[in-house]
Amino acid sequence: MAENHLDKKTHQKLREHLEQCERCASLSRSFSRAWQAVFFKEEPCFSPASLVNLMRMVTAYDKRSSRWQEIFYSAWRFLRPSLITVLLLAGIFAGHQLGKISPERSRSEGSFARRLLATLEDIPKGSLADFYISQQILEKEKSK
Repeated sequence: MAENHLDKKTHQKLREHLEQCERCASLSRSFSRAWQAVFFKEEPCFSPASLVNLMRMVTAYDKRSSRWQEIFYSAWRFLRPSLITVLLLAGIFAGHQLGKISPERSRSEGSFARRLLATLEDIPKGSLADFYISQQILEKEKSK
């Protein structure tokens, strides 16, 4: 309690209330402990041996993680240009092999083209499709 900040009459009323009301007394005790913890904080004490052991564990962890990181980064530095070179050569080889394939159309492509041309020949004269195709042909002839 803040005894120094209350007058005697208020202090006496407060003390009587805390003696009668367990809930308020419990709350007052918890506030008192909290204020004491804030103002009278004790420094933690470690033995020198525990500090030495703690430092050993930290440095061992740092060495282990840095060793793996170093291995990973050195492997990545070596493999990155190699990977790019392999992909480039694979692309060149694939393009060379595709260039060897004859440009002949397969049967399905030829039959599709024949069917498409057959449907274009069956367009009725004077229809909207005929008008559109005629306009396209005229525009191509004018642009030449």
